[in-house]
Amino acid sequence: MNTLRSLVEDLSSREGTAIGVPRAGENVYTYEQLQETTYSFAHVLFEHGVDNESLVGIVPSGNGQTVISVLGAAALGAQIQLEDISGTAVDALVGPTNSVGKYRIPAQSPRIGFGSSPDHDKIMHFEKLVWKTDPTLPEASVIPSTSLLKTPEATFSHRRVIKAAEAAVKAREMDEEMTVVVRSSISDPRTIAAGFIAPLLAGATIRFPTDTSSHGDLAITSEAAPEPRLLLPLDVPLDA
Repeated sequence: MNTLRSLVEDLSSREGTAIGVPRAGENVYTYEQLQETTYSFAHVLFEHGVDNESLVGIVPSGNGQTVISVLGAAALGAQIQLEDISGTAVDALVGPTNSVGKYRIPAQSPRIGFGSSPDHDKIMHFEKLVWKTDPTLPEASVIPSTSLLKTPEATFSHRRVIKAAEAAVKAREMDEEMTVVVRSSISDPRTIAAGFIAPLLAGATIRFPTDTSSHGDLAITSEAAPEPRLLLPLDVPLDA
């Protein structure tokens, strides 16, 4: 498996919860629901012109919608930018509803907000869009060397991100019984590799807590955390 598109297509082969814990009042996605919602969101982006030559800005936010946004854009072969988005010629912008209106992007590029319903007609609502869109994955050409994540310093291909994620799985023995807690910066590509992609490869559950209580077995973190095991982003072997 060398692309995120392949990962998305394989999600339904896993069982259990991919993101969130019901008893904690979090938005929960089983692996099947994650695949269906990602397919729907990819279709939304495709309908708005996003393809493998596009750049999609995603406002870093710790939640399931961000995971879906990354997977949906990646499944179309689009390049993803998670920082320094304002003033960039992105072809679409996705993020929390209360933030996507604050960015300077091309006037024709769609703004898609998740969470609260937008009070501005220039912002589309993520939840409404995926609910009414057919959960099918559009055709797209995505190969291992396709650029996936763009930062001011470098770009990272699907192959590099997948390899880094596989290394994280091996280093911390991630499996379907594990809950992985994401505490490090979402804008760091190493957090995406170790906190988003690695748990999905392993069939684990992802959580995004905001307090200092322990919420799982392993924390992806840049500092001390209450979980019993840690993985520092700097220890994730991701090279451009």
